[in-house]
Amino acid sequence: MNRSHSDVTSWGLEHVQVGKGDAVLDVGCGGGRAVQRLPEMADLGKVRGVDYAEASVAASRGFNRSAVEIRPR
Repeated sequence: MNRSHSDVTSWGLEHVQVGKGDAVLDVGCGGGRAVQRLPEMADLGKVRGVDYAEASVAASRGFNRSAVEIRPR
């Protein structure tokens, strides 16, 4: 998913304004490519990703393993 959607993710991120201290929610985070790139834009803020599919959440967590902070439910 990250490879096949890489171009559209890059295109989309070029068309949003994200401030350094913004809180960002990626709804439908899929494999986590945008969640990986958004902290570069909001480096003083917070980035979260959610997805309906548990497999996508697991893929995103794995892809972003070094940056993930898992909070208890």
